[in-house]
Amino acid sequence: MFTLYADVALKLPLPDLYTYHVPPELTDALRPGMRVRVTFHHREEEAFVVGLHRNDPGLETQPVLELIDAAPVLIAEQLELAQWMAEYYLAGPGECLAKMVPSGKRRAVVPEKIAPPRRPERALTEEQAATLAAIAADWNPATAKRATTHLIHGVTGSGKTELYIRLILTTLDAGRSALLLVPEISLTVQLIERLRAVFGEELALLHSALGVRERFSAYMDALEGRRRIAVGTRSAVFAPIKNPGVIILDEEHDGSYKEHSAPRYDARQIAARRAARAGALLVLGSATPRMESAYFARAQAESSGFRYHRMERRATGAALPHVEILPVSSPDIPISLQLSREIGKNLERGEQSLLLLNRRGYNPFVSCESCRQTEACPNCTVTLNLHRDGRLVCHYCNYARLFDGVCSSCGGKSRRFGSGSQRLEERLLELHPAARIERLDTDVAARKHAVRDVINRLIAGEIDILVGTQMIAKGLDAPRVTLVGVLQADQGLGLADFRAAERTFALLTQVAGRAGRSDLPGRVFFECFNPENPVAQEAARQDYEAFYRSEILNRKEADYPPFCRLIRLLIRGEEAERADAAIEALAARLANLLPQDESVRMLGPAPAPMERLNNQFRRHIILKTRRMSAIRPLVARAIREHALDRRVHLEVDLDPADLL
Repeated sequence: MFTLYADVALKLPLPDLYTYHVPPELTDALRPGMRVRVTFHHREEEAFVVGLHRNDPGLETQPVLELIDAAPVLIAEQLELAQWMAEYYLAGPGECLAKMVPSGKRRAVVPEKIAPPRRPERALTEEQAATLAAIAADWNPATAKRATTHLIHGVTGSGKTELYIRLILTTLDAGRSALLLVPEISLTVQLIERLRAVFGEELALLHSALGVRERFSAYMDALEGRRRIAVGTRSAVFAPIKNPGVIILDEEHDGSYKEHSAPRYDARQIAARRAARAGALLVLGSATPRMESAYFARAQAESSGFRYHRMERRATGAALPHVEILPVSSPDIPISLQLSREIGKNLERGEQSLLLLNRRGYNPFVSCESCRQTEACPNCTVTLNLHRDGRLVCHYCNYARLFDGVCSSCGGKSRRFGSGSQRLEERLLELHPAARIERLDTDVAARKHAVRDVINRLIAGEIDILVGTQMIAKGLDAPRVTLVGVLQADQGLGLADFRAAERTFALLTQVAGRAGRSDLPGRVFFECFNPENPVAQEAARQDYEAFYRSEILNRKEADYPPFCRLIRLLIRGEEAERADAAIEALAARLANLLPQDESVRMLGPAPAPMERLNNQFRRHIILKTRRMSAIRPLVARAIREHALDRRVHLEVDLDPADLL
């Protein structure tokens, strides 16, 4: 009798598959794509069955202990995609598969009859109709054999969502499935409601805010074909929909599409891979496209295959808001008198205001009057932020201690500096005591359903002034919001990262677009430390073209994406000396393997800009290359042959979102 063997991928950072024999009592039930329990190094581990065969591996094998699933929870496309990811992102196949399947177990489901979509009754604007026609001329979901990529560059309020709905309807009519990705599900309440109004129970929502049972149930609905439209955040790009006809990324510029734990995938790259394999339409939508997308769609359209569509007017006919730049008189003053007066006028008219200050807490800095030392986190190279409850908090590792007003270095008297969102909220309550004021930042969002409740009350007109961090910059469409203020608007430009200008421009443009989206005109105020800064000026004019022209020149001169690709190798460890030794050894190994020509350039090794995080010293190497396909295998070889000290950890990041 032949023995059946299972090749499995363990949910561990291991580069290889492992072979186990299948006991006779499990032989008939086991299928690729199921989860099982196995023994690995004397411990029980969960693993994914990648393949089954009867080829004797020629060595002693251990048995599969138990089946977790009664049927596969992964489709063949996902198994293939995980293998590609493992090779592309230099990760373990089990790590990749673990990103795809939410925790949970299959439960019996009673099939339900799903009502057909309700056809939109809204008339398209001239720009919407032209964009839709151009896409239709390039794509027919019923006969598509090749993927096409379309970038929809539309100003805030131009009606991109309506185009998404029409494209999904066309896809469903052709008997195919659809996938729509959004940056943050909690800030897309209105988008989800709009989709439900059209597609009803066809939606499978996939995001981390759902409970374990609810999320796994939605995943299985997609896998078993009960729901043909998957909607969710970054990890929803792996949704097990069959025969996808369209994949849409809303706000495609957003940094949240990049994963920051291994494997550090980019959902945009995964979406492109899935679209290519399925012959699907890939749609990227944004009011502020990231530089790579804009460059490939405009300057490199012929070679990249991108198609570019511009929508310059709001669908409602409303004008873009007027933007004025005000100087910051002092970071210790939360809001200027002029902006406060404008808010007062808004209150008198019964209109709503949004105020964005991208700093949590009460005071960002606490410094000694005697020795000038700033209170810093003992685990990270960042300052501690004073919160209203009297705690000094690190916003990276969550270290916290009570603040007693005494310098921890010399015992002198400490003074508070700067303003955070809590202090701004308090100041507004003093200036406008009759106003209904709410705050929305990470601290508030930690409460269950807090984000959804605040947004719903804003839309219902129950909030006069909403204060928040960058969370409020996108996804809001409240018709009575006519004033937007951004405090310390140019602070993000000081970060030591090549994307700082791009992120700041996008943030300012996106939040400005929350104002005046209906019949009432909008007004926007940027309070800047340097009102003459070109990025702030371009954002004030809503002038993406000017920003793109200047930023693309800066990128070319400094040789940053889109003119090259980046690989970041970061070593971290609790001992600085070990981290230094490990990164130096890795650099030497790379220097021996990489070609000595212009195809690759190595920067470093050097301390990372944030040199210490979570009590880990961080050192990194940046590789710049125009030949990623040739360089990546050499990096993989260097990592494989490099004997890493067990007391340090290596992070590999292809196309990093930032270099901090």
